[in-house]
Amino acid sequence: MKSKIIAVIMAIAMSLTLCACGGKAAKEEQEREALKNELKQEIMQEMEDVASSTEAAAQAEVKEPVPEKEEPELEFNDEIRPEVKDFLNSYEEFVDEYIDFMKNYVSADATGMISMLGKFSEISQKMLEFEDKLDEFDESNLNNAELAYYIEVTSRCTQKMIMAIG
Repeated sequence: MKSKIIAVIMAIAMSLTLCACGGKAAKEEQEREALKNELKQEIMQEMEDVASSTEAAAQAEVKEPVPEKEEPELEFNDEIRPEVKDFLNSYEEFVDEYIDFMKNYVSADATGMISMLGKFSEISQKMLEFEDKLDEFDESNLNNAELAYYIEVTSRCTQKMIMAIG
């Protein structure tokens, strides 16, 4: 009789243990899905921002010409300025770093996610810095070569983000 009671208690204990593990896995899966959804929303927002920036740049080209004394010297120069190229390249590098981090973060277990909080904080800080830089970045002053490079880089970044969530 004692052995039957012990067997029942052991069976209950094992069932509770398995349920607890299953609950943890389900919770982690929900957290991953929430992160994926958040990432998708961020990408969609980025795509909207790129589309509106591109539209604003295209409208800037259609506007009435500014008198010559106010025009930047780049109007007749179709070379990409180093500061524009550096900015766009650093943006693409950040997007690559962000995607790599989010892939690792989403696939990590709870312990791995906790260990990645420092890197998450660093990535978040970089994101805020880029938001400030993007606010200061004036697409209307880009020449044709710079505008083409801007569209090329932002399109590549958008494609990378789409591929990351796919």
